[in-house]
Amino acid sequence: MRERQIPVLFATNYYPRSQIEQVAAKTGAAAVIVPENTFGAPGVTTYIDLVNTWVTGLAAGLFSFVPPKGTEVVRP
Repeated sequence: MRERQIPVLFATNYYPRSQIEQVAAKTGAAAVIVPENTFGAPGVTTYIDLVNTWVTGLAAGLFSFVPPKGTEVVRP
């Protein structure tokens, strides 16, 4: 992930939070943890809510990512 400059680890809240955070810390990525289905988190009651949660979480992870000094984040 570091070599390819992947800034975000996008994961479902199904997995243990500690496991996700451990991988994110080892790779330097921002952990974005989201529900995998409707009713998987408070306020996520429709498919639109679910997709909005995914997109908002991913955007927050991408834009809050600060690369280590001397590196450059290349976006398509």
